[in-house]
Amino acid sequence: MAEIVFESDNISKEVPDGSKIATVADEVQASLPFGCREASCGACKLLVLEGMENLEDVIDDEIDVLGQGKIDEGYRLGCQIIIKSGKVVIRNG
Repeated sequence: MAEIVFESDNISKEVPDGSKIATVADEVQASLPFGCREASCGACKLLVLEGMENLEDVIDDEIDVLGQGKIDEGYRLGCQIIIKSGKVVIRNG
């Protein structure tokens, strides 16, 4: 099992390994905003505070939308990331 902490909402949720963060955000009614859900608008930008190593790798679409600098700072697109296992703490970006 994995754990996602939505710091902006003070919500923590245990989820099966391989869960999409967007799906979990919808289930727990987190305030993470979504626009297109296809990695083209950037509305769901979030900051990974803990557990980047527990997420699937960054995809090219995230780099195109956010830029490599933001990726290096720990930003990701909530619509695209999948938690592999372990704990991840995120904050709305």
